[in-house]
Amino acid sequence: MDQSEVSIQEVRFFSALKSDTSWRTSKELAAAADIGPSSARAYALKWARRGILETAVVFPGYRYRLAAKASEIDGAYIVRLERAVEAFGRVPP
Repeated sequence: MDQSEVSIQEVRFFSALKSDTSWRTSKELAAAADIGPSSARAYALKWARRGILETAVVFPGYRYRLAAKASEIDGAYIVRLERAVEAFGRVPP
């Protein structure tokens, strides 16, 4: 997949993050987005490195939420995700 392409799983993950701003584990995000746990972990790691996810390093699992300034940090990527949400329409989990 081209790096500029956005998958349906990525759209579901993004929608799950936007729908609830509380801290959640990748396992909880996977369930909310109806994607595999390994995909959720991969997206969480990728997006945390990009700075669009805040990470709470706690035991027994890291917790994530969308950064308040995600659009300022990586606006082009957020716009691409939002356009993908429009293109796919409402993505049921």
